[in-house]
Amino acid sequence: MRVDKLLLSQNKFSSRAKAQEAISQGKVFLADGKPVKKSSLDLPDDTAFTIKNHDNYVSRGAYKLLKAIEVFHLDFTDKMVLDIGASTGGFTQVALNAGAKKVYALDVGSGQLNTTLVEDPRVIVIENYNFRYAKENDFPPEKFDLIQCDVSFISLKHIIPPASTLLKPNGKAVFLIKPQFEAGKEYIRKHGLVKDSAVHLAVLQQVLGYFVENGFKVKGLSYSPIKGQHGNVEFLVQVQKSEESSNPYSEKDLKLLIKDAKTNL
Repeated sequence: MRVDKLLLSQNKFSSRAKAQEAISQGKVFLADGKPVKKSSLDLPDDTAFTIKNHDNYVSRGAYKLLKAIEVFHLDFTDKMVLDIGASTGGFTQVALNAGAKKVYALDVGSGQLNTTLVEDPRVIVIENYNFRYAKENDFPPEKFDLIQCDVSFISLKHIIPPASTLLKPNGKAVFLIKPQFEAGKEYIRKHGLVKDSAVHLAVLQQVLGYFVENGFKVKGLSYSPIKGQHGNVEFLVQVQKSEESSNPYSEKDLKLLIKDAKTNL
């Protein structure tokens, strides 16, 4: 039987997709310690496996927010959170685990959020909602303590302005910057891949500029611990709503960040 199917049949994972993800991340080993490198590998039904660093996150996106919490020292305790681009709920799950009081899980699609999160009373599900056209009266009047955002197929220039209106004064936000959805088509290779460091630099400068223009102070910048689909390097940014918007990162700082990301990923 295929390894991914075998792992599912042995209740090692809740889905084949999760099994495949764990294999790709080098977390699945045979009993003799040899790593399983391909989901398509055919093995006997009674094969024994060891799973290292096994967790119950609903998506790999969880690791992105976990790093943001670590490097930006984010505090979710009793916070009301807006999750833009919730998808299956990796960010939502991490926010709840970190102590969030309530999470509004918003996505342009529908039927994606993991069932355990849909059934969690702390989660308010908002589906089929294009945040680009968000209106304040669609959300609680008290506004959000913290916003987290991981969106695809749209530039953050369309997301940042409405996000600013929904965040409390001095509220914080974490955004994932995806160069493949910010750079012009002429800079994107086959399969949506952006590899040129100069393009990464231009994207970071442009997006950080969007934040400053919309009343945010840039507080922290790092790279995502995992690559996006098709192998794109992505970046994490922490911002705070402020009357004194600013960006402390120089071109030199950004170049060093890009170099570190490419070296370590």
